[in-house]
Amino acid sequence: MPIASTVIQGDRIQIFQPDLVNLYGFQIGDETKVGIFVETQKGVPIEARCI
Repeated sequence: MPIASTVIQGDRIQIFQPDLVNLYGFQIGDETKVGIFVETQKGVPIEARCI
């Protein structure tokens, strides 16, 4: 499961298992942590410092 080139990544984000997420078409805020088996929908932002 990929991290698409359409994902805008903030500073100091952590994606613990990049091979086990499906991320596309959205923005990840600064200092955010993304766990395994996460999938996002296009256009839904994740704000800064979320876990």
